[in-house]
Amino acid sequence: MMKLMYKEAAADCDAALALDDGNAKAFFRKGKALLAGGKPQEAGAAFTAGLVKDPSNAGAKADRKTAEEVRAFSCTVLVLACAFACARFARAERV
Repeated sequence: MMKLMYKEAAADCDAALALDDGNAKAFFRKGKALLAGGKPQEAGAAFTAGLVKDPSNAGAKADRKTAEEVRAFSCTVLVLACAFACARFARAERV
């Protein structure tokens, strides 16, 4: 069974970037690791940084868009959860 080591993968990319901050592939791989690890906002930033170095990378553009969509969806779910909790609290206060 494959072990999911997204944090370690992102850390490896950081180490590669410490050696060469122009390494677009390291930014793209870091973005993929962060996105798979549930960090879409950080992933989007990594994809954007990589696209500054290599603006023609279509895969990174698509992955950045996915990260933005996941982040937007996550925010929507959070807002709905807060609204539900507030409604339950208000109902409990009336009782």
